[in-house]
Amino acid sequence: MRKRRVWVLGGLLPVTLILAGAVTYYYHLNEPTDDDEDSDQPARVTRLEREYEEIREAYLRQPDSAAEADEWSSAEEWSV
Repeated sequence: MRKRRVWVLGGLLPVTLILAGAVTYYYHLNEPTDDDEDSDQPARVTRLEREYEEIREAYLRQPDSAAEADEWSSAEEWSV
């Protein structure tokens, strides 16, 4: 009796997995398309990305010299 139950449950497992895969594949094929009206718009730049670009541009304009790289005694105040 127990051996039969193991075979039945063991046989149902692959059937369940195949059925789940078929359902997933069906929904993948019939997925509705995204009708975003903003698809032609460029990506929106966030405030943090703008801040990063400003910091990067400031560094490129006046990079630290090798002598000042670890020296904080003459640090200038930085403002945006």
